[in-house]
Amino acid sequence: MKTQTKKVTIETVQSIILKYFPQLWLPVEACLSALATLLIKGNNSPTALILVGHTLVARTTVSKFFKNINGMWEKSTKDNLNPLFISVPRTISNSRDFVSKVNICSQVIEEYVTQLFRDKQGTINWQDSPFDSHVEEEIFFYAKLLVRLRGIIPDGQKDAFIEDPEKTMALLHNIAKGRAIIHGRSHLSMDDIPMIREIVFSSCPEDRRHVMRELFCDWPTIELARRDVKSILKVDDEKALKFIKDLENLKLISKNPDGEDCEFCPHEDFQNRSKCISDVSEYYDLKSLV
Repeated sequence: MKTQTKKVTIETVQSIILKYFPQLWLPVEACLSALATLLIKGNNSPTALILVGHTLVARTTVSKFFKNINGMWEKSTKDNLNPLFISVPRTISNSRDFVSKVNICSQVIEEYVTQLFRDKQGTINWQDSPFDSHVEEEIFFYAKLLVRLRGIIPDGQKDAFIEDPEKTMALLHNIAKGRAIIHGRSHLSMDDIPMIREIVFSSCPEDRRHVMRELFCDWPTIELARRDVKSILKVDDEKALKFIKDLENLKLISKNPDGEDCEFCPHEDFQNRSKCISDVSEYYDLKSLV
């Protein structure tokens, strides 16, 4: 009589990662979500996700977790010219059994992904029922934020080049679907938003990420000042003022004309969710993406 193989669930994977590398669960979850987008029937835009971080050890550790499923990575990243990013925090790697821990994580991820694709490959017809407009609004909010965070200001010019948010909205929506799939859902949930938020802040220039993350930590009531920018970025007055001006041109912040030391807060587009969504409706009917 054959012994039935025990099913590996996403909860199993999460418990193993949290046991050995608790600080790496979010990037691992994001990678699994990107892979899961390949399961959506009719999906012609696989999600490319790039690991970023200050230490090569941290990025390499997460990569090693997925070492046995490289073929899927190649499929998910091929011809994708607009990737998303996820930050990988510093990893403590001086443990004697570090390699064995990495191998344990790699094995459970391989078993889970193989099982997931064997059971569902190309057969998921996305329904998104029940439809949650609040979740859709959050994704669109962060899509609009990301295109501005990625905006380019050519040297010597005031006007910023900001890409159309249409593709970014589709990318964020897609990877949110991937997360829903690995957690056994065919609809989006507010539980998917923290990962989306982290991807957004990981997918922009580092200096903007540090300042805007600080600005949004107590959103939308917090204000920052030039001295805060100097402290966060470790720059002088001149560079801090230029940086603040760039954020103004990108319509990420609004300066308080009556404030001291160049105080500023999030731009009005990001202080009011309804305003943001009314702008987004120029591109999409919310339900057209589900």
